[in-house]
Amino acid sequence: MREAYPNPSAYGLPKFYSIFGPNISDLNELSFIIAPTPDSDYAVELHYFYYPVSITESATGTSFLGDNFDPILLYGALREAAIFMKAEQDMVGYYESKYTEALGQLKRLSDGLEKQDAYRSGTYRVPVS
Repeated sequence: MREAYPNPSAYGLPKFYSIFGPNISDLNELSFIIAPTPDSDYAVELHYFYYPVSITESATGTSFLGDNFDPILLYGALREAAIFMKAEQDMVGYYESKYTEALGQLKRLSDGLEKQDAYRSGTYRVPVS
C-alpha cells in the first residue's frame, strides 16, 4: 500500500486494503491499512471467521459444535466410549463411519455454503447441492 500510495496526504475514495501485523506489543493484534487515505467517512461492513472456543474452555458451557452441529460430538463420543469399553470392532467401525459422515457434512457446509458468498472470483468454490 505504501509503495503504491507513498503520500499519506493524498486523499480519495479507498480502493485497496490489506491486513498486516501482528504488533510487537500484542501478538494477537492485526491492523488494516487502506489506500488511498479516505477523503470522507465511509460505512464499512466486515465479515470474518474465527476459531471457536474449545468445548473444554467455554465459560458458558456451550460450544459451536454443540449448538450448531451436534452429530459430530455424539458420534465422536460414542466412538471413543466404544473403544474405551472394548466394544466389538463392528460397533467401533459403525461409530467411526457415522462420525466421518457427520464430519464430511460439516466440511461441505463450511467449504461450500460459506465460500459461495465470497466476493472474490478466485476463491475455490464447491457447488452447493
